[in-house]
Amino acid sequence: MIKRICMLQLLVMMSLCYVKGQIATPHNLSIGTSFIPSEDPYFNVNGSPYLNDEWGKGFVKLNDGESYRNIDIKFDELKQQVVIKGENELTYKFVDPVKEFNINYVVDGNVHKAHFIRGYGDNKNVFYEILADGSLLLLKSTDKKINSIPSFPAGSERSKAIQNTNDYFIVKDGKLLKIKPDEKSVLKAIGNNEAELSTYIKSNNLVLKHDADLVNLIVHYNSI
Repeated sequence: MIKRICMLQLLVMMSLCYVKGQIATPHNLSIGTSFIPSEDPYFNVNGSPYLNDEWGKGFVKLNDGESYRNIDIKFDELKQQVVIKGENELTYKFVDPVKEFNINYVVDGNVHKAHFIRGYGDNKNVFYEILADGSLLLLKSTDKKINSIPSFPAGSERSKAIQNTNDYFIVKDGKLLKIKPDEKSVLKAIGNNEAELSTYIKSNNLVLKHDADLVNLIVHYNSI
């Protein structure tokens, strides 16, 4: 009898664990409790508010620890919001705050994988893309805004366009340090091994304004 009770408890626990990390589909989304409709205010605006306009498969983890795998998501960089595809191609957002997420998306036939996390700096709502991980974290944030653009002839209706700004950061000893993507700023933020890193930059012809080269440098530093 005791064995049966223990076995039953084990099965219940396994079932709960499965539900907690379930694969969400349009048919098992808890609309109204876990998700609510997301409005699209971008009509008649040039440019895209999203990391990528097409849906990408992703993993989302909420602040309360609940997670969703293999779901269709987009990242609205203007609102700093993850949205999910529901039934009939409708768009929904999470009720509870998102802590971090991964997304796979395709650009010009190439698959890109990105990992975003929030919680750094003064504004805890900003998502940062993790470009390099290790003793130093290299992060990137994209700030998008809708700006009015003068139209011609004068007096005609002004058009609206989304413009973006990229900022780069290093997390060192738990502190978020903003950097410019150039040698002087990056080496100052790192604070050590400057001569070796400068030599590495020159010998590998790194141009730090390019994300791939900046990542290359930080990955190298983390390997020292």
